[in-house]
Amino acid sequence: LTNLKNIKFDNCFFSKTTIPSEIGVLNSLISLNLGSSSFEGTIPKELTSLTLLTEIDLSTNKISGTIPSEFGECTNLVIFNLARLLLTSTIPSEIGRLKFLKSFQVQANSLTGTLPSQFGFLELLSLLEVNTNQLSGTLSRALGNLKALNYFGIRGNRFTGTCPPELENTSITAFVADDNNFEGTIPPSLVTKFNYLTCDKSGFENVQCSKSC
Repeated sequence: LTNLKNIKFDNCFFSKTTIPSEIGVLNSLISLNLGSSSFEGTIPKELTSLTLLTEIDLSTNKISGTIPSEFGECTNLVIFNLARLLLTSTIPSEIGRLKFLKSFQVQANSLTGTLPSQFGFLELLSLLEVNTNQLSGTLSRALGNLKALNYFGIRGNRFTGTCPPELENTSITAFVADDNNFEGTIPPSLVTKFNYLTCDKSGFENVQCSKSC
């Protein structure tokens, strides 16, 4: 099986099963999809040995623990989906090494810490979704380097500070920022870029907090 390129076991509903660490020896693997299959336990660090991976989807399982920082070595990743798990760690700054990354989803966990400024290196990133966690701190001005960013979801966290005006340098059309602790306003020139905006109870002032076109 060392030449296996794709594993797809989504929606299989395994019972009390952990992700086999032996998957880490499949050096030719480029796609790993184990979403919605009732996996338990933690994310095996051995998965970070799969340096040819372009897609990993472990979403909607009962997986707990941390996001291994070693995923920063999987530099071919394009899609990274660890949404709707039971993760309690921080978001590793090493994710900023994934120069081909286009989609990063970790919504609906219990992640803490900040959104690393190193995300500013992800110039191809178009979808960044960290909704419904316990993230805090300010949004880095380096996010303005994400020229391809289209959707930015940060709803249901504890972010503070102001909205980086540098976001105007991105391709953002959707900004979901409800339920945070921001202050100040979203620059009007940035608001005009949005096709979809929600910021109810975000702390932002003097801005229409619901916009859908």
